[in-house]
Amino acid sequence: MHTRRSFFGVLALAVSLLLRTAAAHAQLAPPSIVDEGDNGIFRIEFTTPNVFDLSSDWVSHDASGRFSGHLRTTDGAEIDIDQKITGGCKSSRGVTTVKQKIKTFGTVGNGDLYSATSRYEGVMQGYGAGVKLIGVTKTHACLRYDFAPFSKKKVTVCNDSVLTDQVFTHDGRWSIRLGFDNAGKNLIGYATIYVAQSNPEKAKSYDAVVSGKVDPDGEANFKLKPLADDSFGGTIKLRAIVIPRSGDVPPTLVQILEVGGNILGQKFAEVY
Repeated sequence: MHTRRSFFGVLALAVSLLLRTAAAHAQLAPPSIVDEGDNGIFRIEFTTPNVFDLSSDWVSHDASGRFSGHLRTTDGAEIDIDQKITGGCKSSRGVTTVKQKIKTFGTVGNGDLYSATSRYEGVMQGYGAGVKLIGVTKTHACLRYDFAPFSKKKVTVCNDSVLTDQVFTHDGRWSIRLGFDNAGKNLIGYATIYVAQSNPEKAKSYDAVVSGKVDPDGEANFKLKPLADDSFGGTIKLRAIVIPRSGDVPPTLVQILEVGGNILGQKFAEVY
């Protein structure tokens, strides 16, 4: 659980945690391939499909795509607010949708009680570095307070609000660093999968082992299987054009034709 000392940040978050976006599945851009030298090591840079890490300083985003978090905001005196968030994201046909619910409860001074439920629903629009999450936030909030000296009873006032067309920018780029070789038709090697590299606070990676086959015509089918069972991503499958090893010259990765897999709960299967 995290603790903050600004109540205004809590109210802003309670109001703005529900998003929604209409997304267009544009023409897919094949990933770029960077040869890191004459040693069979390549870096594959993806702009499509997108992969998003939607965690924050108090919200976690796990391998299944689920969100969870617990935040306490206090001034050390009269203000003491507790928030819990649940939800998740998923991808289908190249479109990533996000749903969240945040429940807020606590004291806001003079013994007054504040409670709220915000529901978020959004869709990512665009690809690469400039992706936007555009959506709607619906909040039901209540304040329970003393009405003295007019009454000894507590008074509860509630309000419903809707915020539309909210825009949040995200970076969906990710990459694979691949080192591989072939012995006849067999492809072997290692790989590291990177996400959120443009944000040092969220950047993460996991390692994988490479195995597959390359046909005489140069078409290769291989998979990247995580080394650790608790990786935030699953197995990634690739279909590509590969020039097999020739003598002392290692194999060359020429073009990615297809990629499929699951990272942070976002499934994808793209053909370029």
